Amino acid sequence: MIIKFIKKVIAIGLSVVMLLPNVAFGASQRFSDGFSKSSIISDFDTGRVIYEKNPDEKSAMASMSKIMTLLLTFDAIKDKKVSPDDVITIKASDVNREGTNIKLEEGEKITLKNLMDGMMIVSANDAALAIAGHVGGSYKNFNDMMNKKAKDIGMKNTTFYNPNGLPYKINPDGSSVENTTTARDVLTLSRWMYTHYPEELTQITDQEKLVDTKKHIDEKSTNPLLPLIKNVDGLKTGFTSKAGYCLAYSMKVDKGNGNDAANRLLGVTMGAGTEKDREKSAYNSLIFINQYYKTKILYAKDKEITTAKINNSDALSTKVFAKEDVKTLKRVDENFKESIKYKKISIKDAKKKPIGELTVTDKYDNIVTKSDIYMNISDLSFTSKIKLYLGAFKNQIKKPTYTGEYPVFTLK
Repeated sequence: MIIKFIKKVIAIGLSVVMLLPNVAFGASQRFSDGFSKSSIISDFDTGRVIYEKNPDEKSAMASMSKIMTLLLTFDAIKDKKVSPDDVITIKASDVNREGTNIKLEEGEKITLKNLMDGMMIVSANDAALAIAGHVGGSYKNFNDMMNKKAKDIGMKNTTFYNPNGLPYKINPDGSSVENTTTARDVLTLSRWMYTHYPEELTQITDQEKLVDTKKHIDEKSTNPLLPLIKNVDGLKTGFTSKAGYCLAYSMKVDKGNGNDAANRLLGVTMGAGTEKDREKSAYNSLIFINQYYKTKILYAKDKEITTAKINNSDALSTKVFAKEDVKTLKRVDENFKESIKYKKISIKDAKKKPIGELTVTDKYDNIVTKSDIYMNISDLSFTSKIKLYLGAFKNQIKKPTYTGEYPVFTLK
């Protein structure tokens, strides 16, 4: 681990000279990605999109498709349908020398774990086929599983034809049919992976090399960021002539250095013209955003956000709080606007249901984060509780016009 850290520090120093002139470094500057056809980057905790460029433009997905192949494998392991220790016998149809591969041969026996490593670290296309056959029973069934999962997790503009992202069909005019997606959909997929399988994922994608002495394989990860940035731990590259150079990437953000809490940055770059342009796009995005955006706790869990009048009564008020930290990724020179919309709620639900919602927006009126807000009836004095019940009874009978400017309680 020490050697790995030293190597990354040295690589970062060299990369600063090579890459940073392409970034407009200055807190007053807005970041711009000039290398990708489409890209998007957000933080993990709140999902705030910090930068996007044609994020919904459909394009070939290439080997980023293997993220979905891995996701379905993790699902199958979780459901105990397969095990990482399963020994798989390679079929003739699994053998594929097109693009990158781990030299699989018909009749060879290999564990599912080794196939997952090969697929994600060096982007082995043959490994993806073998995994699909084992997990899905057949390539066709696995492909159906891919498309169903994409729909289930909210990938609205994605279509899969195979598990590895190679061209599915070459038309007579030379054009190709390939797995199709958008930068936003790949971000959705990445977020899902880090939400449900963070440790299983990074145990694979944080590896800088794949070594198999029996097969004479000693290859670096295809992810160019791993040796450059210490906290990068994923995720997956992709390339076909149609897709261009693509990368879904991720970097842990540690607490400290202006960050109130740990977080993670997730990004996608698609359609870069060269490997180096792909690297610059992702590297510059991470460096700029990590320097000028910090994870801030706007309101700590259970701490007072404001005091609200109840039933529009000057004689009755309550402290309002959130049950979880209200966090966001915030630019160092950024100011937010806050608004609260209160609810009409039954008094019997006051202890367990939110009485309103806090919304935080930026200067462009984009929503930065939202949080349910609550009150604690037990904090009210006996007299205040009597007033609350009397007001609820009155509201139940009169049914006043409600604007959402204060919480209104009814008996039901």
